Amino acid sequence: MKQPRHWTNPRSAIRQRYQGCRILVVDDDPLNQEVAQVQLEAVGLVVDAAADGAEAVAMARETCYALILMDMQMPKLGGLDATRQIRQLAGYAQTPILAMTANVFVEDKAHCLEAGMNDFLMKPYAPEVLFALVLQWLNQKPAAGSALPRNPVAS
Repeated sequence: MKQPRHWTNPRSAIRQRYQGCRILVVDDDPLNQEVAQVQLEAVGLVVDAAADGAEAVAMARETCYALILMDMQMPKLGGLDATRQIRQLAGYAQTPILAMTANVFVEDKAHCLEAGMNDFLMKPYAPEVLFALVLQWLNQKPAAGSALPRNPVAS
């Protein structure tokens, strides 16, 4: 049996294993959206962006995402409520949803986890921290019947 390869460079690992996977970045700040999108696209991921939680829920209804990066505080529908709604959609029970926020208090992290988010990325973040966290969650084995796509998406 072949042993799994140990990745010391998360950028290379994402490019090798998950190129073409579709990611959703949800943030009401256009600059934050653009920075995350450029970084993730540079490693071969396909990135869609939503400006608020309501848009994210609508996009998740239409498209299967391998991972979602979700800001906490946004107009119309915040990240916590958007996460709760996305978790109710078919195929999203096991999809990694990562909080991407400047809210750094312990209770903020607890609220994210209670809402159904899997992990927490503190803004501002170093690109390598983003890549390591994305790789960690894309590497998670999905539960049986999960919609976590492993193959490249069609353009």
